[in-house]
Amino acid sequence: MPKIHGPTVTLMVLLLTLICLLGYDLFAVYRFGYEGTISLVVFTMAKAYPIIPFLAGIIVGHLFFPIEGTNVSNSGKDSGGNFKE
Repeated sequence: MPKIHGPTVTLMVLLLTLICLLGYDLFAVYRFGYEGTISLVVFTMAKAYPIIPFLAGIIVGHLFFPIEGTNVSNSGKDSGGNFKE
């Protein structure tokens, strides 16, 4: 059995999560109309609680900063163009 690297598993989990969220959003539009979509619910909550977009900005911004002690540049790849673990 071939060895599966951590970044590969993480990428698969992220893609599966995005596909599931998209599937649910399409179901919500069909079943509940646009009022039931993820984006409208998040937008409504963000207007009611401004801390939500602030915290989301911190979390998303954190994902794009380089991590100290790694050989990974901001592109997520090493100098050879391969994803680093």
